[in-house]
Amino acid sequence: MVANRRFSGRYRELVLDAPELAASVRAGQFVSILCSTVDDPLLRRPFSVYRVDPGAGTIGILYEVLGRGTSLIARWERGDIANVLGPLGNYFTVPKGEGPLALVGGGVGVAPLLALAHEVAPSGRPIHAILGARTASMLLGVDEFEALGVRVSISTDDGSQGYHGFVSGLLASLLQGGAGREPLRPDAIFTCGPRPMMAAIAEIARAHGIPCSVSMEVSMACGFGVCMGCAWPVRSGSDSDAGPTYRLVCTDGPVFNADEIIWEPRQARCACAGGKAEGTGEEHDHA
Repeated sequence: MVANRRFSGRYRELVLDAPELAASVRAGQFVSILCSTVDDPLLRRPFSVYRVDPGAGTIGILYEVLGRGTSLIARWERGDIANVLGPLGNYFTVPKGEGPLALVGGGVGVAPLLALAHEVAPSGRPIHAILGARTASMLLGVDEFEALGVRVSISTDDGSQGYHGFVSGLLASLLQGGAGREPLRPDAIFTCGPRPMMAAIAEIARAHGIPCSVSMEVSMACGFGVCMGCAWPVRSGSDSDAGPTYRLVCTDGPVFNADEIIWEPRQARCACAGGKAEGTGEEHDHA
């Protein structure tokens, strides 16, 4: 381990010396970390990779201390050895072209979007990061996006900074334009954050005919398709009478076309305990 430091507010940054991972991981993929050398907790914790430095051979992870697993990781010190599996899952696919991309993130969900911005920004393609949090002190990644030359718009639920309301409302406002402002017309939208937020973003994207990719958050045990604990229902096709099929978030995802996902709780009953949703305190670190 290279560093384990406070990032912003309640969030911390873990930097790992992992040359093989740094050479191969893509934006949207994740790693699975063993939190303890004993069997408590038994299961690994999944984390999105938010920063990659192939030259230095390092990867960076953002996490929030929520439960026993992340509490143990927060105690790690420089020089400690971490047991890490990865890269795992699929990654964001950016459409060809030169048009702008919209990255919509909430909370620690900004992590894979920062990784995507790091990949795309060197090409000069316009990127608009739309970031939301409950209050200004909980905003993440603003300085990091701006350092890449990314345009940033902010929303807070309490109005303490930027747009007063949910980030989905801010996206809708930007797409509509008005008050002398040109409408945002992205080639694609990429989003990660609390599930209700992503469902709202997916609906807005669908209404505007904009392709949307979501990075799903669910609890998972193994991270590579063996335990089947992260199965999530998706639409099975054009037949509206057909029941859902199930995809594994760890291997088929975590990135999905937003139109595939069944968001409604009565339909989307995950085989596992569920991811960290807006307004909950469940421990789940994969963004």
